[in-house]
Amino acid sequence: MSEWIKRILGGGLVAFMVTGSLAMDNPQAVGFPGSVIRYNGAYYGLDSETTGGIWTSVNLMDWVSAGALLEGPAGGANELLYRNGLFYLYVAGKGYAVSAHPHKGFSTWIESAPSGEHLRLFQDGDGALFAVSRKSGSKGAGEIWLHHLATPWRPAARPKQLLDGRQGKWDSLECSNLGQPEMLNYRGNYYLLYAVNQPGPRTGLREINVAVNENILRFDHSDKASNPLMVRNMERLARTYKTLLPSGEYAEWKARYSLKKPAPGWMNVDFDLKGWRSGKGGFGDPFEDGGERIQSLRTKWESGPIWIRRTFDLPVGQPQTPVLYIRHEGAVQVFLNGKKVFESTGTTPTYINRRLDGGTFRPEGNVLAVRAESKENGEFRAIDFGLFDAGDAPVEPTVSGLDNPRVIEGPNGFERWLTYRAYWDGIAGPGLDRIFFYGNEMVVDGPTTTYTPGYHPPPAPPTFSDSFPTKEVSAWEFGDGDWHVVDGALQQVASAGVGKAYLR
Repeated sequence: MSEWIKRILGGGLVAFMVTGSLAMDNPQAVGFPGSVIRYNGAYYGLDSETTGGIWTSVNLMDWVSAGALLEGPAGGANELLYRNGLFYLYVAGKGYAVSAHPHKGFSTWIESAPSGEHLRLFQDGDGALFAVSRKSGSKGAGEIWLHHLATPWRPAARPKQLLDGRQGKWDSLECSNLGQPEMLNYRGNYYLLYAVNQPGPRTGLREINVAVNENILRFDHSDKASNPLMVRNMERLARTYKTLLPSGEYAEWKARYSLKKPAPGWMNVDFDLKGWRSGKGGFGDPFEDGGERIQSLRTKWESGPIWIRRTFDLPVGQPQTPVLYIRHEGAVQVFLNGKKVFESTGTTPTYINRRLDGGTFRPEGNVLAVRAESKENGEFRAIDFGLFDAGDAPVEPTVSGLDNPRVIEGPNGFERWLTYRAYWDGIAGPGLDRIFFYGNEMVVDGPTTTYTPGYHPPPAPPTFSDSFPTKEVSAWEFGDGDWHVVDGALQQVASAGVGKAYLR
């Protein structure tokens, strides 16, 4: 992918790009900050784990630690706002602090700030300031509220509910749990992004949606997009790959299984299955997570190891690129016709894709055998698996459980980018994908992975920039005003009058 090269010159940061193949490398290498602002050509982001740390970047992809804003963990959700020359740091449950620089000398806590979970601050084009947040409704369902602020700490009006999680709607399919809102004003329309459905990774249902309205105060359920803005990539991969064995997510599957240790050779094709039970996959316990049904589990498996065998024939020829699609909580070993093709001692709360190398398929009577063992005293037990043939397509990691959307202006000032969290082959990580607008419709090119086919370039650099690494400004010509370089920024010092600066 494109490589950014950085040099330090007199305290300033100069960046330029060496072009190569153009593809987003998701998930990002560094955990993306939980709150991001852009100031003087650089990005400043709060640590997503709210430890009080702040990170900087010039390209939205390469982040460098700039130290800590606070002494000790901040605790709770946070937000960073730049307004009228000051930086405001908000931490849920503590209040806010103020500074004249994004990572230097914040004041002590002032215990007065907008309330609500997943707080996001939004400045309109005319300078109006709003707080968008999630609140729990009377039945525990997530609601999105808007609070007009007179100042960064004082309300101008009573808060107004914009959306709620209504059962029966597609975005409340399993759980009325709207949350993590984000607001954008683009070409006369307001875009309210939010995460929907069950937030736990085991159901795989967490998605990102958007509602659009011309008036920030008049959002209702008719403004919601009829389809999610971003969904997991597993259905796309299931359509792209050829199914050899379905997983329990898409169909129940029949298997023979044993909860007692079988005789040696249990994974072989010609093994005698006398005494083995018949069951429907997947297997696990409990069947719910946070009160929501885990659709792929059908047969109880409550403790100890389990041994499972599935048989299948190949419809046409040998698979070109066999892929194991599996979710397991605890250690697992997978055998194809008696040969071990996959093993893991860890836990994956979501499904993962693994290319199978070394196994030998037969035209008929193939056996995929699995031994799984639940974690001792573990809260969940689960084993579900299937087989794909990826053919000529790359083997991509699964991406599911999308949430925490944040919209950020790209380095060139024209692009809009969406940052989000997701599970990449079962591991939580950050994603970054481009936003496009078709009329008033918002479309996101994602979720993408390193191996997603197509053209997915990284954020484009500005066509021109000057980081003012020294106090010399020879590239500029000045007409009026009193100009100085302060902390890498060209500023007009005079408090009144007209200042003019021209690029030579």
